Amino acid sequence: MAMISISGKVLQQLRTMVRKGLCMNKRQSNRPITFIANQRELSISISSENAILEYRESGSFVPVQFAAPLALMRECSASTRTDVLIKAGNEVVDVSWFEGAIPQQKLFPRLPAKPLPREPEQWCSNNSELMTALRDASGTADSESSQYALNCIRLRGHDGQLAATDGRQLLVQDGFSLPWEGQVLIPASPLFSCADLQRGTSTDVACQEAWVVFRNGPWSIWLKIDKTSRFPEVDSLVPTAVHGDRLLALNDEDAAFLQQNLQHLPGTNAANSPITVDLNGKVVFRARDAEKSSACDLIMSRSRWTGKFIRFAVNRHHLARAVQLGFRNFQVDRPESPVVAKSDHRTFVWANLCQESAFPPSDDAMQVDSADCSVKARRPDPPIKRDSQRSQKKRSAMCVS
Repeated sequence: MAMISISGKVLQQLRTMVRKGLCMNKRQSNRPITFIANQRELSISISSENAILEYRESGSFVPVQFAAPLALMRECSASTRTDVLIKAGNEVVDVSWFEGAIPQQKLFPRLPAKPLPREPEQWCSNNSELMTALRDASGTADSESSQYALNCIRLRGHDGQLAATDGRQLLVQDGFSLPWEGQVLIPASPLFSCADLQRGTSTDVACQEAWVVFRNGPWSIWLKIDKTSRFPEVDSLVPTAVHGDRLLALNDEDAAFLQQNLQHLPGTNAANSPITVDLNGKVVFRARDAEKSSACDLIMSRSRWTGKFIRFAVNRHHLARAVQLGFRNFQVDRPESPVVAKSDHRTFVWANLCQESAFPPSDDAMQVDSADCSVKARRPDPPIKRDSQRSQKKRSAMCVS
């Protein structure tokens, strides 16, 4: 009877990534988890339709290949400080461990092993930013899309670019090392959001026949290449630079303030969750609840806008995502043209809402200043004296059109 030993911590990590990354639940309990050991290392892998999650551990093992139902991980409740002993018989896989001083045992049917695709020969090394970029790209794609390849990430070899879009927002990241010349499409995967896959210091990438492989420490992600879908034309939406004459520079402290308060503004549940960006000397984010007729202005007093006055409406979820991704510089040429955010080797573009969604200032709006979090009700400006031309000009210059 072949026998291998693994830590309860590894089983817990696998269980979490299978549930969150491969989106498998109790209904997939009969899917196989494959164990392949040789004299140098142990490989544990789980496959879904378009992805394979693999864990590798170096050591001296008795050569063996077998599989057991995925229920093995769910029913084995070993703690992270406990080793799990797995014995593969001819028909049964015996799993045993200790809970405290009490021995535990579970039996599972032995299944045929499902070997991995052939190991790639050519790898390119990247720093940990690649795994972060893949996480952010997967969060931008549309996992439910059936049109174009909006559920895919485009990886382009010659400039090391990753691109992902859901048709309303676009994230482009470049400067990575990819071992191919053309472009490939891989499915966006929640695996990249798993914490254990974000802890490595480097990520290697390779392409093998129908698969792209990412290796991060002991973990590897195999994603099947989509050779039939078509990725939308997005290159024309990405400017080479952000022009300095029409630029919103969001202060870091203002960005944190905006993240904390954006979801609490009025109108969150309205269609497209509109929020008005009013740039006229001050940087103001304005929201209104149409039913309650309440309005609130967030004044970003530490942020700056250079350029002519502009007022436009955006979906607050796109704005929140841009800020959460770390973008601080934004450009928009016209009220209904896309907003372009650029930072180092990343560009984030999203479509604005129609101009009718932009709210003008209101006299009764609550105003909240980001610098001191002071709250005050807005009052009408005092009347202009007819006999003072200088006062009229001064009032016109301050008026929000």
